[in-house]
Amino acid sequence: MKKIIYTILSLTLLIACSPIEKEYSMGRDYTADELDVSVRAVVVNGKNTNKLIFENHSPILGEWDYSFGVTNQQVVDTAIIVVEGPLTVTFKGLNPSGSMITKKFEVDIQDLYFPVPPEWGLFCGNGTKVWEWEVDEDPFGAGGYMDSHEPWDPTDLSELEGGWWNQAGWGEGATMSFSIRGAAFSKTNASGTKTETGTFTFDMSQKLMNIWEPDEIWSHGKLRINGGTSILAGRVPHYDFWYIYDVYEFDIVELEEDRMVLAHWMEPREWNDEAYFWIFRAKE
Repeated sequence: MKKIIYTILSLTLLIACSPIEKEYSMGRDYTADELDVSVRAVVVNGKNTNKLIFENHSPILGEWDYSFGVTNQQVVDTAIIVVEGPLTVTFKGLNPSGSMITKKFEVDIQDLYFPVPPEWGLFCGNGTKVWEWEVDEDPFGAGGYMDSHEPWDPTDLSELEGGWWNQAGWGEGATMSFSIRGAAFSKTNASGTKTETGTFTFDMSQKLMNIWEPDEIWSHGKLRINGGTSILAGRVPHYDFWYIYDVYEFDIVELEEDRMVLAHWMEPREWNDEAYFWIFRAKE
């Protein structure tokens, strides 16, 4: 009798401990056709609007590349698209083995129903806008962090050609461009012989107030250049040790149709109250 009871218990434990086979197994890789991922536009008045909804119900991590940015929210996320027309959205997933898997979707944006941040138009115009140094002013140098809007200790652009700046070709005559499609960034040296490319993002929620005038906005947001490049002469000196280093994130001090002022707080930030400034104008 005891033998029968032990046998029944053993079978019960075996059944209880056996894994239940599911539709997905984390032990193998998946093909694009097996993924449960989707993207769709919110429809208003029968038209595809510029708000997209991404869904990933597959057992793998991934991200959505929608040309104007990337989101890696894992189940459901949304994004606002800034132009009308056909758009390719790419899901990029990571298989259990570490291999990448992609699946593309085509969406036709028919109506900019949801508001588009105006900074896209200021940075990029109607598609691509080219910017150059504002050579009618002192467009580069040190000034007060959270205080001034221009350098009070300017560096002449000719000094970029040699010495420790090591920015030959990125002074007067060099240009940079911002494009809506793909949030693309590029810069070209004065002779037109060298171009560097990347992407850009901005966050207008990160405002800073003037340290002396608390009711005055000093910086309207943050601009970041991605892809290993930066704005024209995107370098600053370390205030303590006086070496030069590249920088990729900037405070947006001014942004208008034909004028852009950027700043970067210099190190060491524990006590330093200075920033470097760049002043650009839209190229006609």
